[in-house]
Amino acid sequence: MKQWYKRIVMVILLLGLTTSVMAQDVIVLAGLDETIASLQAQNWWGEEKHGEQLTVPRTMIAGISKQWRDNAPTLPVSTKKEIFYRFMLPLVVHANAMVVDRRERLQRLADTIKAGDKLTIDDDTWLREIAVVLRITDRDQIKQVTDTDALTKVIDQALYKLDVIPAGLVLGQAAYVRHLAVCRGGERTFRTVDIRRGGTDSRAAAQATGRSPHCQLPVAF
Repeated sequence: MKQWYKRIVMVILLLGLTTSVMAQDVIVLAGLDETIASLQAQNWWGEEKHGEQLTVPRTMIAGISKQWRDNAPTLPVSTKKEIFYRFMLPLVVHANAMVVDRRERLQRLADTIKAGDKLTIDDDTWLREIAVVLRITDRDQIKQVTDTDALTKVIDQALYKLDVIPAGLVLGQAAYVRHLAVCRGGERTFRTVDIRRGGTDSRAAAQATGRSPHCQLPVAF
């Protein structure tokens, strides 16, 4: 699947794909100012314009340096929140593009079998690997599958399991998991909740549930 992507390491590291997934430009951003400037240059920072179609840049975050993690607690929560979503969404778009690519290949294999043709060695090997990865069957059992009806059932199950997930759902889950990690004492590189808004009641509730006293309850994004 040929796409045009960049990978961004924070410092920050960005990965940029030029002609294919294997041809990537790596961009190192030293600190917050360079990070925001890079996002602005891609028209991927600032107030959202709801009347305009959102164009997600082909830029993916690849790594974050320890220095960024050390300095993150001093940054405004609103800034970290925006950076979090600006870096997450391109990953979601890329993942969904990969899903579409694999679904199209699965459908091509189904059409090949339906036409009475034999799968190529590469396609057959790929299909059996997909069956294992998606936990349709294990590696030993899939080796025993030889008839076309059984392979067609594998494809049907793969198409059922492998599907695009709405970006909003992924972002919401990512923010929720991020918050839970903080509440359980994890690192706070992209904490998306301003704990300073939590009063004594929320701190007591957090302590009562075994969570960090810095967590605000209920969760607010």
